[in-house]
Amino acid sequence: MNPARWPLPASAEATANIAMVKYWGKRDAALNLPAADSVAVCLDSFPTRVDVTPCAAAEDEVWWSGRPVPPPRIGRFLRVLAILREQSGCRSAVRADVRSQIPDAVGLAGSSAAMAAFALAASTAMGVELSPRELSITARLGSGSASRSVPGGFVRWHRGHQEDGSDSYAEEFASAAHWPDLRLLAVIVSREPKAVSSTVGMIRTARTAPLYPMFVEQCGRLAADAQAAIASRDFGWLARTAELSAQTMHGVCLTARPPILYVRPLTVELVEHVTELSRTLPLFFTLDAGPNPFLVTLAPHDETVAAEVARAFPDVEILRCGVGGGVRIVA
Repeated sequence: MNPARWPLPASAEATANIAMVKYWGKRDAALNLPAADSVAVCLDSFPTRVDVTPCAAAEDEVWWSGRPVPPPRIGRFLRVLAILREQSGCRSAVRADVRSQIPDAVGLAGSSAAMAAFALAASTAMGVELSPRELSITARLGSGSASRSVPGGFVRWHRGHQEDGSDSYAEEFASAAHWPDLRLLAVIVSREPKAVSSTVGMIRTARTAPLYPMFVEQCGRLAADAQAAIASRDFGWLARTAELSAQTMHGVCLTARPPILYVRPLTVELVEHVTELSRTLPLFFTLDAGPNPFLVTLAPHDETVAAEVARAFPDVEILRCGVGGGVRIVA
């Protein structure tokens, strides 16, 4: 490669992912190495596009929805660029424009989609050819969960054991076509910012929660169960596994000092209602570090589930998604 020829314009698109088995806490915060494995589903809706172009400015620029990304947030992007420059020899500045269709503050982890798309667009612009594993690792350096938005379909993010993070990456174990009628509904209870960010919450829980070691130990078993349940398309098994993972994560947060509570009263009411509906419908919930539950069902029932939730909770917003592919280059 001739570094003088690069960077060239490149654009990529990715979607967010939703964890069926949660990781919570990092064994190395600088490298975004998780304390445990996690299993997630990549979505087919609300894509994020990143355009990377040569820049005449002296320094790299990152813009999100037409606004410059401020410090320290831009540092995540600059770190990925630094890694790619080591591999490419390219020293020219670039500009990245992030355009996300993910609604703000709904728990769809917009940073995971943005960083996955950025890693692919930037590596392509700089002429760095990365394998799917290498791309997942590169995206992980900018945002941990971005590693899971690289492969697509149903993915497992390996905790890894190497101190340098070379074996901590996400890989697809089943494609989106494997279970095409799986449906996810994001139920928006609140758009208000969290009082405790996920980063702060992870650190506090790992340092102060007496039940945290049990949670980490359990994650490995649940990840294996979730992967097996998805491989066999066993909805009931996946439901039990995913709900236990979410319940355990929120439970261990309550044992931190001071306690961390992400749910709202309406969240609890909604989960109770979903539990009742699951007696007659294929349906379960999962809940990330926030108040907005994600409901999982099957295609013949998603309209019924959405209607039942809307009837019981007329003020919530419901976003419907399916299983999608991974990050890709776009024109």
